Amino acid sequence: MLFLTTACGYHLRGSIKLPDALNNIFVSNASTELNLAFKKIYQEKLVKASDAKLIITVLKEELTRHTVSTDTSGYSNEFALVYRLDFNLLDDKGNALATNQHIRLNKSYFNNQSGDTLLAKNNEEILLRKEIYSQAVFAITSKARAALTQ
Repeated sequence: MLFLTTACGYHLRGSIKLPDALNNIFVSNASTELNLAFKKIYQEKLVKASDAKLIITVLKEELTRHTVSTDTSGYSNEFALVYRLDFNLLDDKGNALATNQHIRLNKSYFNNQSGDTLLAKNNEEILLRKEIYSQAVFAITSKARAALTQ
């Protein structure tokens, strides 16, 4: 079975061949949360600006929470987290690889505002926020791969 899955070209998510520029990344103007997500995913590949082969410059970053639905008494019981990110990708010489790139991610969760589950729902929102930032890093990586392989 293993032989057949490798013979058809199937690869695990982590086994994608990345361009060399993605081995030396510098991120500027990012929020603390986005920087933490980059550190968690790219650990040793984050370098100083002078050593970077790929520079990710965050232009605008916004995470908002909206009420999606309410119950009969008017309390919010479903929320949506919306994350918007605008950024540029630059090479080591400062030349633009891709400008004005946009990412928009959504996550929603149910919160019935009862006392028993309020703390658990707060923890759920924190986890969803971390997941959004991780997804943003993967989306930036995908756009960078596309820009670098052109």
